[in-house]
Amino acid sequence: MTAAQPNTESVAAPWHGHRVVLAGTPIDACTMAQSVSAIIARAQAGGPPSYVVTPNAAHLVQLQHDPGFRTIYRGAMLSVADGMPLVWASRALGAPLPERVNGTDLFVNLCKQAAETGLRVYLFGGRAGAADAAAAELVRRYPSLIMAGTCCPPFGFDADPVELAKLAKANLAASI
Repeated sequence: MTAAQPNTESVAAPWHGHRVVLAGTPIDACTMAQSVSAIIARAQAGGPPSYVVTPNAAHLVQLQHDPGFRTIYRGAMLSVADGMPLVWASRALGAPLPERVNGTDLFVNLCKQAAETGLRVYLFGGRAGAADAAAAELVRRYPSLIMAGTCCPPFGFDADPVELAKLAKANLAASI
């Protein structure tokens, strides 16, 4: 299947809704509120870590030729349309996604809900100091938000065993 010929078949979604398949990529047909609710419920249920992907048109193109990227997408607990072109395409093809679920807005909404439900938030990634600055702003907005920690590892950390060991140790400490 190519990006120019999207498949819009509906398939079961792990959050008890349905998915629309565009260019071979399953995208959850959910609103911002449904996305937040599903993620919060998953966090409260515990269990192994999970993650969310936020496809846009560029991702659909990259997914056509990047097996590693496809593997990442296949493992996601939720895939939300972070681009209006995906919403427009789904509507034109008769399998409408209800709305765009922008990743940045999703994150802010999740932090708000985390503050209200007592879930902890850990910020990982970005340039040096970015996570600390974001954490300070989020706690300013949501004073009851519990920040479990922050980390901005150096570029290339994923290929450095020493950096990975440091991150594993920091992650263990944050989870206690």
